[in-house]
Amino acid sequence: MINYIKKPQIVLFTTIFFLGCDFKSNKLINYEYTRIEINKNTAVDSTILSFIEPYTKNLDKSIHEVVSYTPTTMHRNDGAMESTIGNLMADAIMEEVSPLFQSKTKNKIDFCLLNYGGIRDQIKKGAVTVKTAYNVMPFENSVVVLKMSGQKVKELFTYLSKYQKAHPIAGARVIISGQKINATIQGKKFDPLKSYYVATSDYLFRGGDQMVFFENPEEVHYTNYKIRSVLIDHFSKKDTLQSTLDQRLVINKIAE
Repeated sequence: MINYIKKPQIVLFTTIFFLGCDFKSNKLINYEYTRIEINKNTAVDSTILSFIEPYTKNLDKSIHEVVSYTPTTMHRNDGAMESTIGNLMADAIMEEVSPLFQSKTKNKIDFCLLNYGGIRDQIKKGAVTVKTAYNVMPFENSVVVLKMSGQKVKELFTYLSKYQKAHPIAGARVIISGQKINATIQGKKFDPLKSYYVATSDYLFRGGDQMVFFENPEEVHYTNYKIRSVLIDHFSKKDTLQSTLDQRLVINKIAE
C-alpha cells in the first residue's frame, strides 16, 4: 500500500537492491531502503534545476499553446439539465472516438454519457489553450465503449430521472415527465429489446457517481484514449468552439 502525503511533505524512497540476491535462483530474497524526506527546509539543488530547466520551458510552451477560440464562456451551470460545456465534451467524444471505434469494430457508437462532476473548470471566452483542456479534465480518465442491453440502458435513463443532474450526453435525447421516460437514440425511438454501444469514461464504468448500470456489459472496448486528449484533438480542429443548449435532457416537473 502507498500512503500519499500532502504537500509540502514529499517523501523520496531510495531502494537498494542486490543486498541479498540469490543470483543462482534469480530471486530477490532481501532488500533495504532509506527514507529521505523532502520538505520546505530542503536545500535547492541547482544541478537538478539546471537539468530540468529545458524540459520545464518546453512544457510551459506546449501547455500554453493556443489551439482554438470561443466567443462565449462555457460552464456546467448555464442550463437546467444540460450545459454548453457538457454538450461540447460529449459531442467531442462522439466526433473523435466514433470513427476510430468503427474502423476497429465495424460498429458505431450510439450515444455518449459522461458525468456532471467530471467537469472541473469552465472554458472562458477568448483563446483556448492546451491548458484549458487540462483544467476542464485534470483526471487521467479514458474513454471506454460498452455494449449494453436495452434493459441496462433503461436503467441509465432511470438514473438520470432519479438524480436529475446535467450529465453530459450526446447521440440521445431523453425527456422525463414524472415516471414517464421518452428517449430517442440516433434519432430513433429507444428499443428496450435492442443493445446499444455507449461511450463513457473508465471511471464511470467502474461505478463512479453510483452509475452501477455500467457494470457487466455485453462487451467492453478500452480505447486508451484519454478524455483530455480527446478535448485537445477536438479543440485543435476547430477555429472557433461553438456549443448550444438543445434540449438533450429534459425533466418536466409534474405538479402534485
